[in-house]
Amino acid sequence: MEFQSEHKFDLIVAPFRVFMHLITREEQLKALDNVHRHLNEGGKFIFDVFAPDLKMLINGLDNVPDFEGAFEQGNRVRRIISTKPDLINQIINLTFRIEWNEGNSKYTREWKSSLRYFFRFELEHLIERSHFSQHRISGDFMGNELGPDSKEFIILCQK
Repeated sequence: MEFQSEHKFDLIVAPFRVFMHLITREEQLKALDNVHRHLNEGGKFIFDVFAPDLKMLINGLDNVPDFEGAFEQGNRVRRIISTKPDLINQIINLTFRIEWNEGNSKYTREWKSSLRYFFRFELEHLIERSHFSQHRISGDFMGNELGPDSKEFIILCQK
C-alpha cells in the first residue's frame, strides 16, 4: 500500500489473494492508485480474489484440514482452518492452525487473519473509482469468462 520506487513497470502482479487483506475501501483505493503510479503507460496490474461461495460464507468452516503433506522424510505438516464470517462487513475472520512433527516431537502454532471478500460488481465499481482506464475480470487463470462455476476473480487492470 505504501510501496515507493523510482522505477516504473510494465506489469505488477499481486498473487495469492493478497488484495483481500486490504480491509477498508480507503486501503483498497490507495493500493490501486499506488500501483497505477508505478506502472508505465499501458502497463498492467493483475490480482486475484476468490469468488464468494455463499454457503461457506454463511456457515463458516470449523477445523477443516486444507493441507497435509511431508516436508522431509518422516516429518509431516498439516494446516487446519476455521472461519467466522462477518457478513455485514464482508470479512472472513480466519484461524489457521499448523500442526507438525519433528521426529517424535509434535508442535502446534495458531494465527489469525482477516480477509475482505468481494462481489463482482463491487470490484468493478472499485476499479472504476481508481485511475485505471480499463479492466477485465476473468473467471479463472486461463482468462475464461465468468460463469456459474467460477471460483476465482482474476482482475486485469490497464493504465
